[in-house]
Amino acid sequence: MNPPTGMTSVMTARLKPRPFCGFTLIELLLVVVLVGVLVGVAAPRLRSVAAGYELENFAKDVYYLGMYLQSSAVAERKIYCLSIDIDHRGFAAAYKEGNVLKPLTGRFSVARVAPRGVAIITENKEVYFYPDGSMDEAQVSFKGEGKQGFSLKFSGTGGSIEMQ
Repeated sequence: MNPPTGMTSVMTARLKPRPFCGFTLIELLLVVVLVGVLVGVAAPRLRSVAAGYELENFAKDVYYLGMYLQSSAVAERKIYCLSIDIDHRGFAAAYKEGNVLKPLTGRFSVARVAPRGVAIITENKEVYFYPDGSMDEAQVSFKGEGKQGFSLKFSGTGGSIEMQ
């Protein structure tokens, strides 16, 4: 008995080998394991890079705060102060009115706190900025957990701040 017409094409289509389409479970597992190993190797490196950027950004924040205090001292004919709190790893800005230091208001009023793992090294607790453009001599260093570090040098009568 012959199959009805049209059935032969369906049967022959099933009997023909199909081309390879897809991945085996072993291949998929191998790719997942390789991606996991690569992420495991790269993650610590990425963390140290991110910590380095945080350290650099913090040092730049303090640098720009110093520049702001210097220009404000000249423009407003007041004495400004950058207070350094080594124990709490932070900085705050104030201006002198009479013999009293008053905290700044506005954008620069917020105290800056160093990122986790950053040490602040200095012998000065305060750096004053004077109306003639000069400032106290000071060196402030920021050291991260790795070898990376930055220093700010406040240059007294020259009135310059250098970031190294």
